[in-house]
Amino acid sequence: MNPSQALRAERTGLTAEATILGTLRGRGYQEYAPPRRTTTTIATIQHPLGLIELDQAPPRHVVRQCLVGTTIYGTPALADFVITGAPHWPRGLAIESKWQYAPGSVDEKLPFLVFSIQRGYSLPTVIVADGGGHRAEALAWLRRQVDGAQLCGVFSIVEFLTWANRTL
Repeated sequence: MNPSQALRAERTGLTAEATILGTLRGRGYQEYAPPRRTTTTIATIQHPLGLIELDQAPPRHVVRQCLVGTTIYGTPALADFVITGAPHWPRGLAIESKWQYAPGSVDEKLPFLVFSIQRGYSLPTVIVADGGGHRAEALAWLRRQVDGAQLCGVFSIVEFLTWANRTL
């Protein structure tokens, strides 16, 4: 991938994340930046900037780049979004965005993400995979990995909008 392709990929990925965030805001979730803290309590979600005290956060909030566990390599796993206050997920729900506008390497990254979600994430997760560049076989495999417990759904951006409006 040349530098202009990389910049375009980053911009389109950020547009997808902005769409997800806008949907969450439309459903009443407020973006929450946690205070910096050095102590840990049982009712916290870790975030690179500190710990979110769940009893101090707005009832429906969203945090970006939130630490949700570990990858299959044992390294920290940051979810694109974590929401709390969702009716069906009292502990929280992680949302991962995988946008691919042209055929490329993201398809090979999907098994890493799925196995990390299944083995290392502390929260149930949904994946938003779109952009038109994913191989059909990769998306079919990804959808077959949904177990309803740890991996709760795989959606296109349009499917996510519909699902969020009905579920969140």
